[in-house]
This record gives sequence, structure tokens and C-alpha cells, in this order.
Amino acid sequence: MVFPNAGWMNRYNQRNALPDDIDDCSIGMLVIGPKDSSLNTLKDHFLYYRNGNLKYTKGFYKQYKQMPVYSTWLGKDFPIDIDLCVLSNVMLMNAVYRLPLNKTDSASLDLLVAMIKDDKHLTSSKYVSQHYENSSTIIYHVARLMAYTDYAPLLELKSSLISQAKALLGKTDYALEQLLLHNALLQLGVRDTALDEVSKDQLLRKDYPFFVANMASMLANPYKQFFSSLKIGRFSYYSYPFNLSLLYENKILRERVNK
Repeated sequence: MVFPNAGWMNRYNQRNALPDDIDDCSIGMLVIGPKDSSLNTLKDHFLYYRNGNLKYTKGFYKQYKQMPVYSTWLGKDFPIDIDLCVLSNVMLMNAVYRLPLNKTDSASLDLLVAMIKDDKHLTSSKYVSQHYENSSTIIYHVARLMAYTDYAPLLELKSSLISQAKALLGKTDYALEQLLLHNALLQLGVRDTALDEVSKDQLLRKDYPFFVANMASMLANPYKQFFSSLKIGRFSYYSYPFNLSLLYENKILRERVNK
């Protein structure tokens, strides 16, 4: 249900229900630990909704609008949605299970490389990742992928990503953002980055959303950019249990790096 407990808006629950999204499916598969047959079936399902199969994206940079990359939504009635964090999560599943790259995998990785080389994750983070929005969160996702992938063009950007993460870490006062950046640096193999201890109480604060629901992400350009800037239909999501999982991840990563 899209609008639980919303009175008259419940009439739209079925017609406007969101389809499954691709990176939740990918992360779910990492938890389940599937056999090759289920992975191949899932990848075939992902490919059906890729950019250019049923339709092309109308809400991304023109020079990349025909790249056959993965789309966020696994629904034929939804617009093609391209998000760097989503692509990172999909390719993380691919890297962990050492699946061979198809054309869409390669295109998705190449788009990640192009966006990071052009610093779009820093200058246009809300546009290239409308569901996560913040530069630090994008860096966290890409760093996690780098820890598992052997895709050389992406790994060549590691030093740049480390410098950017350190710079952002020195500027932020948000506990969750500090934690994300430190986890990213640990994923990238950095040992010498100090982090003031983040307490559980600090992670209760609702000042830095990890995930954002942005209704404007469904729009085509230039409406997408305009309404996104107005923050109309934008909802920040916070999860204390998830924040605690990041704290536990930090503990595990510290132990791994210091071995």
C-alpha cells in the first residue's frame, strides 16, 4: 500500500502501487545467498526493464540517455530511473557472486566511472542519485562496490574517492554522515583515518537522511530538475536500526583492515 492510513488517498493504493525496485532485490539476494539458477533468472528480469528496452530515460543527461544501464523500477508503466547508488548496489551483487559481465553490467559500470570522473556525485548529487541525494552516501555505495569488484576503470578512481571522502569527513557535523564516510574509507583500505567515536544516541538524530523519497524523480527534464529544487513531494527517511547496522559494519571493517 502506497498510502496506508491516509483516508481518501487509499483509493490510489492499487493503481499507484510502486513496483519492486532493483537494488532491494539485489541486496535481498546477497542476504539469501542464492544458487546460480536463481541469479540468472533475476538478472534476466533486470535486463527486461533496462534503459532502452521498453523505453528510454527522459530524466538524465542527454549524452547518456541511450546507454543500456539498469533502471531502478521493475515495472513497465514506470519511467526509466537512473541512480548511481542503485547501480552500485546491483553491481555489488554481481561482484560478490562473480557473475560474468553482460552489456548492461558494463554500461552501468561505465556510467558510474563517467559520473565520478566528472565529479557529478559532488556537484549534482541530487540529480544523479535522486533516491539518496547526498555526496557522502554516494561515495559510501561506490566504495563498498570497489571493495568487491575487479573492474579496472572503476578501481583507478580509488585515490580520488579517498581524497573526496576525507575532505567531506572534515566538514560534516552529522554523526551518520561521519559514519558513512569512515566506513567508505575502510572499504577502500584506508587505515589512518581517525573518527571520533559515534554513539548510539547520536544516531537517533534525524538530521541526515540515508534515503529520500522524491516524487519529482518520476518527471522528465526539465520539470524533474525544477521541482526537485523546490523539494515538493520530498520525504526524508530515517531508521535507527539501520543506523546501528552501519555502526556494527564499522566495527567489522575496522577489524578487517587492522588484521
